Amino acid sequence: DHTALASGGVSVPGFTPEKGAPVTAGVFNLFVETQSENARKMLYALPFYGEDGQPYLLDGWKDIRDHGHLDVWESTTTLYTTVRRGHSRSGEALALGTLHIDLAGVLHLLSTLKITGATSKAQRKLAVARIGSAFFGTLWNVYIRPRLHPGHAAH
Repeated sequence: DHTALASGGVSVPGFTPEKGAPVTAGVFNLFVETQSENARKMLYALPFYGEDGQPYLLDGWKDIRDHGHLDVWESTTTLYTTVRRGHSRSGEALALGTLHIDLAGVLHLLSTLKITGATSKAQRKLAVARIGSAFFGTLWNVYIRPRLHPGHAAH
């Protein structure tokens, strides 16, 4: 349930201007536990103000699980979204959508990650290595470990 700040912008036809709207105090949760040992979710809460000046929330999630065909790429690059009235997940659902990101988009996204709290280049490198280890270790536990040890839960 690793939490990170999410900043940037969103472009939601019918809600934002064509150029999009800035995200205000966005949050991203990496690999939130689910009821299944072999599944996780990535959660996105991206508050923004629409073209009409009203508050909205792009409430998104990714379904990180093996759907039977080692769909790691599809699972990690598909975001299911709900646009909600207000800045809360309890707000009225106004629109639903599914976003897919391609390799160029993933590479761009990775280039925008910023490590905060590190005071040296060595600390930043260590933080990036820890993030990579946690990310790929979780993917291993969700997608590979159950295939190597059928019937055993991931740890």
